[in-house]
Formats: sequence, structure tokens, C-alpha cells
Amino acid sequence: MTEFNDGLQNEEDSQNVNQDAMVDGADLATAEATTHEPTEDAQKVINRKHFQYHEERRKRKRLEAELAELKAKSESKEPPAVPEIPDTYDTDYAQKIAERDRAVAARAQWERQQEAAKTAEEERQRTQLEEQQKETAKLAQEFSQRAVSMGITAEETLEQQNAIIPFISHSPELANFLLAEQDGPALVKYLSNNVVELDKISSMSPVNAAVYLRTSVSPKAAKLVKKVGTSAPDPVDALGSGAGGATQTQSKFLEGVTFE
Repeated sequence: MTEFNDGLQNEEDSQNVNQDAMVDGADLATAEATTHEPTEDAQKVINRKHFQYHEERRKRKRLEAELAELKAKSESKEPPAVPEIPDTYDTDYAQKIAERDRAVAARAQWERQQEAAKTAEEERQRTQLEEQQKETAKLAQEFSQRAVSMGITAEETLEQQNAIIPFISHSPELANFLLAEQDGPALVKYLSNNVVELDKISSMSPVNAAVYLRTSVSPKAAKLVKKVGTSAPDPVDALGSGAGGATQTQSKFLEGVTFE
């Protein structure tokens, strides 16, 4: 997701530069200052995203290093060969039996290393899966809370999500974007009632779709919702984040969402 956010920011920066170039004469410096001067809220968002980016990058590098180390241990060499038991009448029997004993010990050590590497890899995968599930559950809960704050009921959220799934199921990045955006519930509501727009973004790249959503769709979507306060009840499990797994009455909106 971090690469997706980087690409999205670059695309938006490019659009801002093109818009600034259209400002006439003496107003250019003022217009650029106004366009690029972040508000206090925007700066908080930038700082939070910057922190999340570095945290995710450190986590990814750590996991990649662990995987590389385990792979190197498991593929470093073939298992040591164990020679056959020498003939007791061989003149160098003692030497051969000693070499064989060392080979047996080396083979046993290699097998223990293989088993340890396998166990460590399974544990790493299990931990990574648990972290992803926690992130998914958190994402689902926050989306549901924002929907309630905009006056969208859990039932409406479920219906709206399921309406757009056929159009964005091919793009986990776009689904992730809609879930993570502050006005994500409003965007989902708007798109669920505007098939033309929905079909349009479904044919775009994830970055272009996200830019289009922010610049063109977001202002329209904002008119469809209302703020009803910041105190929201416990969200209904409309995003399929419960321990029991998805059912036919739950949204499949989170299927395919990844946290890279």
C-alpha cells in the first residue's frame, strides 16, 4: 500500500503543478503559496501518513530479512552424505568408521536446522497473518464508525458495498483506498448509486482512480451525507471482520485487501 500511496501523491502533485501554471502574471507566487500551503489538519494527515509509511517499510524490511535468512539456511547445501558401514576387515576401518560417525552427526544437525527453519517460517507466516487480520479488523471498524457519523446505517453500508464489489474486485488497491479514506463511506454511497462513474473508475489504474475520486467524486459524494456527531455506537459487523468469518449477509468488501 505504501507504493500505491506514493504513486497517488505524485499524481496529485503533478495535477497541482499543471493548475499552478495556468495562473497569470503577478498572481502566480500568491496562487502557488495558497495551493501548496498545508492547513493544520492537512499537516497532521501528512505527518501521520509519513509515520505509517516508515513503520510499514521497516516492518517489511524486517520480514524480508528474516525470510532471506531462513531461505539461505534451508537451501545453503545438500544434506551431508552418510557413507556405508565399512568392512570390519578393512585396514583403515577405524578411520572410516570415525568419518562415518562424523557424517551421521552432521546429517542429524542439518535435519535439525531444516526443521528449525521450517518452524520459524511457519511462525513468521502465522504472525504476519495475525497482524494483517488485526489491521483488517481495525480498518473495518473505523470505516463502519465513519459511516455511522455520516448518517449511513449498517444495513445501508452493507448494501452499498456489495453493489460496488463487482466493479472493483479486480483491484484490491482501490478497495483499500475506499476503506482507508476519511470520506470513504460517502464515496461508496455515491458510487453505489452512480454506475456510470463506477464503471469509469473500474477501468482506470488504481492511482488514476484514486486521484479522480478525490478531485471529482469526493465533492459530489459529500453532498449525500451528513454529520450527526462524533459519538458512534459499536459498529455492526457489516464488513465481514467478525471471528466467525464472512457469511451471505456480510460484505465481501475486504476480500483481497492487502497490507504490504
